[in-house]
Amino acid sequence: MDERVIANLDGLGILLELAPLLDGRGWHWAVIGGVAANMYREAVRGTLDVDLLISCDADDLRSLGNDLEGRGWERGNKRADWLLKMHHPQRGPVDIVTVETEYECAALARANRIAHAGCDIAMLAVEDVIVHKLIANRFRDEQDIESILMADAEMDWAYVGKWADFWDVRARLERVQAVVAETKRARERLNANPGTMRPRNSDGHSC
Repeated sequence: MDERVIANLDGLGILLELAPLLDGRGWHWAVIGGVAANMYREAVRGTLDVDLLISCDADDLRSLGNDLEGRGWERGNKRADWLLKMHHPQRGPVDIVTVETEYECAALARANRIAHAGCDIAMLAVEDVIVHKLIANRFRDEQDIESILMADAEMDWAYVGKWADFWDVRARLERVQAVVAETKRARERLNANPGTMRPRNSDGHSC
């Protein structure tokens, strides 16, 4: 995982502020969502907020919210025992969700730590980004998975398959894999015959 990628991520200022706070409380945590996907995508996409998964209880989550309010953050209107939505006037929004399942505990244990600007940024492993996005099943999640697979990242497919079966999302995974396989074949055909795609002028001859 290239530190140059994290240096250009959306929401980096949020991560650099929150990482020491979360580590100082002794919590396991990791970046999830679009920011995590951008670590592995073939091409980075813009994302408006940062999503974090943390291992703590509801009281600890409320305490973190109070701490952030004292640092100039504003608490969002939507509240739940497992969700903390905060917004910083300059840095932007962050959604913090707590671990609720055995799978999420396993995902946190596999998170990658990246040293940057004096902080350790915990980033969800590529396999867990894919599993999370298979579960979420929105259009942008499918696009993220496609871009990650197009990048040919090293992948533990046995692990992905295990949790895809557990969450009953194997069919979604296979559908995306088929789309990516066809896209790669199309690229290979284009690279093998680049002249077939040259632009033509008005009389039908290649320019």
